[in-house]
Amino acid sequence: MNIKQSAWTGLVPVDDTALAVTDTGGPGLPVVYLNGSYVDRSRWRRVIADLGSEFRHITYDERARGKSKRSLATTTRALKVS
Repeated sequence: MNIKQSAWTGLVPVDDTALAVTDTGGPGLPVVYLNGSYVDRSRWRRVIADLGSEFRHITYDERARGKSKRSLATTTRALKVS
């Protein structure tokens, strides 16, 4: 049985925030891409294109980066510093 899994992009709830996630789907070995400081999941586009559809690519934006939401703790800390 061959099940085709389609690409998905959306927000995934995590604790008090939501992370922006993209999953290319597909039957290949899953690869999860981790971001360095102050970058978002868009940095992985070229790598994903080079590796191709043999893999299932999963990228996400860390809290308060890219399209992910800020957590309550991050927002509260920012207000205290201001």
